[in-house]
This record gives sequence, structure tokens and C-alpha cells, in this order.
Amino acid sequence: MTSPCADPFRLRSLPLPIGRKDACIMNIIVSCKIVPDDQDIQVAPDRTLDYSKAKGVVSAYDLNAIEAAAQMALQTLHKA
Repeated sequence: MTSPCADPFRLRSLPLPIGRKDACIMNIIVSCKIVPDDQDIQVAPDRTLDYSKAKGVVSAYDLNAIEAAAQMALQTLHKA
């Protein structure tokens, strides 16, 4: 099964089933942190970390949380 959101930053709200006026609406909020990519961090000659070439990425743990929230939203939609 593929994720309902190809881009984790664009979680879209899923529509309620047609004809279900008594369906509950659930708001799911996931916080995430942008961290420097580990592979791009370099050690400078003075033994400090150089983040100048490191691009910001969403933490791997946060990607798991975003996917879990998307799956929870789909399960809630299918139960309604």
C-alpha cells in the first residue's frame, strides 16, 4: 500500500464518506524537526563540525511519525 501523501510536508485532509453526516472529524497533528543531513557534515581542521554544506532534511524518526499519522487517518476514514 502506498502512502496517501507522496510529499510528507503536504498532508491533505481526507474527505468524509458521502452521506455520513454523523461521521466524526479527527485532526491529527504531527510535529517534525528539520535536521542537517548526517552525510554532509564535515569535520574542520580545528576539530569543529562544519554544517555549511549540510542540507536540512526531516528526521528519520519524524518520517515514521508522519507515515503513522497518514495510516491512522486512512483507518479512521475507512471505519466511518
